[in-house]
Amino acid sequence: MDQPTPFAPLRTLIIDPDVFFLRELKAMVVNHPLLELSQICKTGRAATNFLKTETVDLILLNPALPDKNGFDMITHLGTVPPTIVLADRIDYAFYAFRIGAFDYRVKPLTLDQFESDTGGFQVVVHHAGLVFGCAGGAGNGATGLACDREAFLHHGHG
Repeated sequence: MDQPTPFAPLRTLIIDPDVFFLRELKAMVVNHPLLELSQICKTGRAATNFLKTETVDLILLNPALPDKNGFDMITHLGTVPPTIVLADRIDYAFYAFRIGAFDYRVKPLTLDQFESDTGGFQVVVHHAGLVFGCAGGAGNGATGLACDREAFLHHGHG
């Protein structure tokens, strides 16, 4: 993954109130060649306000927010970019996939798991040109899908 990418990194929003986990997650995003950290929000209100004026390509969401349910917040956004749900509870997985999450992980998240998920955003050379290879995650949009960037970014979220 040390190769330069021929496109802009995916603008990534982290929504998580867990300050200890945020330190690790921020480092994973900042050091990933395909991702660019757009913002960190610790509340649903902060995330909603940020998304009113900014566009992101990927959301990393902890649904257990102090001011609102993260799943409800996501469903009220309208068009939602691909979302990876990062939670403390395995029983949230059902809700994650109901909102169309790309993947679901139980904390703590290891670097290997993070790279496996974000490996779904790797660039694949295809006969039609550069496309995003969506293989790599375990979520509903992951298996065997090869698509252009625009189609991937809006796959199942529009």
